[in-house]
Amino acid sequence: MKRQNSTFKKMLSLLLVMFMFFGVAANAISMPFRKANKSEPKGYVTVSMEKFTLGLGYIIEPVRVPIYEGTKVSEIITNLIGEGNYRKTGTIEEGFYLAHVKDNDRREANVPEYILNECGDVDSGRAEEDWLGEFDYTTMSGWMYSVNNKFPNFGAAAYYPEDGDVIRWQFTVYGYGKDLGGGFEGDETSGSFEGTYKPIANKTALTAKLAEINSSNDKSMILSKDGVQAAYDKAYKVIQVVDAPQESVDNALNFLNKAIDASNSSNPVNPANPGDKGNPEEPSNPTKPSINLIQPNPSVKEAINETAALMYGNTPNPKIGTLAGEWTVLSLARAGYNVPESYYEKYYTNIENELKEKNGVLHKVKYTEYSRLILALTAIGKDVTNVGGYNLLEKLADFNTVIRQGINGPIFALIALDTNNYEIPIVEGVKVQTTRDILIDYILDKEITDKDGVVGGWALSGKVPDPDITAMALQSLAKYKNNEKVKPYINRAVQVLADIQKDTGGYSSWGSINSESVAQVIVALTSLGIDPAKDTRFIKGEGNWLISAIMEFYVKGGGFKHVLDQELNGMATDQGMYALVAYDRFVDGKSSLYDMTDVGMVEDLEGRAIISVPESINGNKETEFKMQVKVGSWPEGNFKLLDSIISIPNEIEITEITMSDNMGGGLPDFGVENGKLRIVYTNTELKDISFNATEFPAEVITITAKLTEDLEKDTKLPVRINSLTLKASSDSSTTHEIDVSRSETNIIIGEQITAKARILYKGDGVDLIPGSKSAVAVEFTNLTKTPHIILNDDTTMHYSEEITNKTGVATYIALIDTTVALDGLKDISKYNISNKKKARYLKFGDSNGDNVVNAQDALNTLSGWLRKSQAPDDDGILAMNVTGDSRIDTYDVLGIMERYVNGSEYKVISK
Repeated sequence: MKRQNSTFKKMLSLLLVMFMFFGVAANAISMPFRKANKSEPKGYVTVSMEKFTLGLGYIIEPVRVPIYEGTKVSEIITNLIGEGNYRKTGTIEEGFYLAHVKDNDRREANVPEYILNECGDVDSGRAEEDWLGEFDYTTMSGWMYSVNNKFPNFGAAAYYPEDGDVIRWQFTVYGYGKDLGGGFEGDETSGSFEGTYKPIANKTALTAKLAEINSSNDKSMILSKDGVQAAYDKAYKVIQVVDAPQESVDNALNFLNKAIDASNSSNPVNPANPGDKGNPEEPSNPTKPSINLIQPNPSVKEAINETAALMYGNTPNPKIGTLAGEWTVLSLARAGYNVPESYYEKYYTNIENELKEKNGVLHKVKYTEYSRLILALTAIGKDVTNVGGYNLLEKLADFNTVIRQGINGPIFALIALDTNNYEIPIVEGVKVQTTRDILIDYILDKEITDKDGVVGGWALSGKVPDPDITAMALQSLAKYKNNEKVKPYINRAVQVLADIQKDTGGYSSWGSINSESVAQVIVALTSLGIDPAKDTRFIKGEGNWLISAIMEFYVKGGGFKHVLDQELNGMATDQGMYALVAYDRFVDGKSSLYDMTDVGMVEDLEGRAIISVPESINGNKETEFKMQVKVGSWPEGNFKLLDSIISIPNEIEITEITMSDNMGGGLPDFGVENGKLRIVYTNTELKDISFNATEFPAEVITITAKLTEDLEKDTKLPVRINSLTLKASSDSSTTHEIDVSRSETNIIIGEQITAKARILYKGDGVDLIPGSKSAVAVEFTNLTKTPHIILNDDTTMHYSEEITNKTGVATYIALIDTTVALDGLKDISKYNISNKKKARYLKFGDSNGDNVVNAQDALNTLSGWLRKSQAPDDDGILAMNVTGDSRIDTYDVLGIMERYVNGSEYKVISK
């Protein structure tokens, strides 16, 4: 049985390797098979084997080795290590996967902080002393190889290196290479895994230089020269820091080269041919020649600053509009261009006034007006749910109105809703309620097809893909790029954009080569995480690429033309600007242009106060809830007393008032009469009160209340702060009034929520699931949206989309103590239900939380069963136990394999 399990694991490991290296198209590094002719070397390559992520240096220091026709990377590493000193799956000729390497290093690992921030504390160490390989330290570790700083998407037996290649075998501690600068988040056809936790320096040239010295017959003589040994040692110190800055790596290389040049030694020996003394004037260039991209002049950052200044100067009073409106505000905000705070406030006031003048109706057909407004307001941190009393999100809740103008409507509605992960409001009287799934399906359904099948891409009309609409559709779908349904559409569209790109690097649309088309493609690719400077599909001719193409339309001093033979154009300037901003944010590692989750809302409450209430509560008498008074800032000065008057409806009884932990120096008191709640906080000894919050908006007062009568669904209970005053003395001139002009809100009565619980399985304490735990599924009725739910204030419930779709009832799952009575789970008061926070989703089989079920999840489950990895936490248990029985074992491994290979349903879903 033990031998069978070992064989089974090797089979799974090979499946994972096939997924890693053969599951995507290989076009970055590709060589045909050729028979070996080893009589004469065809060149030399640099090889190293590194443990930098452990802080343990090299197993193989950089060295140059000869290659012959037909030499494979798998042969090279085998010759260097020796067959008895490593373990593999596959063979040297085919399917080679380096699993473990003999490494007699007993030192304690020193994993860098940025890796620990992702994985938490690593395990105790290695599964076997003196060996280093897969599943050591974490469940996502192992050996990977890079060629010239790219991680190929196929195995070491499939690559025939070229002269000058730098091949680095690197140990990944966590994230399947994301800690090394590679991973699984890059574009599938780019030929390299490009997901990364942080930027990692390119050490190709420095590695090659060290190998050149190490492999020289005259190494001792070279290092004996003045200053060379110190520079050599410095280079070794810098290169072994896994996350060393690029500048440090480059400086170390320059320092080493200069030290050798200054030593006045004889010409260095060429290690590839000891008789060849080389040419000391030629710089070391071990990498294969790469395309020299045409560099923009001015630079991207200079063009952004110049164009931002132009836009700001030309738009002193921004209002609602395509020109001199939302795109200007969005571009300036996402560029981080410094404008007076009053500038955005002026824009916001203009919006409020126009919405009120038009009774909230900007257009009866073009609902992109509302989407565009949501983009701009989110970019400057404004609340889009209450703009002059109008909730802009409600405008996008009617699907039939969103699609009236064609595909543009759902594209920009989806972009707008995803800027800050907005929930779509439920609006009464709407025939078709908008959901993200409906928007996505509509966009996918409009993909260009012809009589021979799917072509890919999108257009406003007709059967010819348009670069602008295709790019915009990709922008809207970027967030869903890992969704199995969406992914093929994205892949086809990206290839379409590559195919229709001009040799100049630009695009033609509606009969003209124009800047706006290029701009939209730049935004699309950066949203998808595709680097326009590296993806060779988008580099044409002699280094023509998207940035060089759009800069052809740049106007000196700022702004862009629509076409080359015209003058400065407003729309072209808007789109050119935010395209450069999108690229600049991509290069700087910031969130994408339309991912505005990085935007804070603090500025919106500066000097103001609001009252925060639940989105919806049960209408039953005695239902208890809390409201909070919050401020966006606290004034300077010493105050003796705080008082506030809050209007509350008669249906609410106030039971308790508590002050924030940030408040000090006094005691609260309150009274209610005629719908007015009066609150006082002071010290009878006339001492100063204090407020010590460091982050805003900050809570000041928490009000506990309950309903005094039964209320019908959809009843609105208005609540408003009338005043919030700070007083320093009895002299009214020392009073500070906090702005409460936007503090009115409504408590909405929803239908009564009910809960019904059932046990999915109990643990038996044998295989990973403790005997003291049970998995329960709780069905909730009358939930709005998919709220975050906590049981008994300490157990987070996991929303199961799979079971919900199966049963038709919103179902949450949790692992709870067996001492908790099942009947007690019917009590809705035991749950904290909040729509302010997203539900924690559970995807069965997804053991590593990447939202994809594949071979790695099967391997993780197997490792847990073999006790080669840490026992899973509650989340891991729920994800791994796909059979829904009392234990996690190899039946679950098979269940996960059957799912990702055959699409079979998990047994736990059918329970």
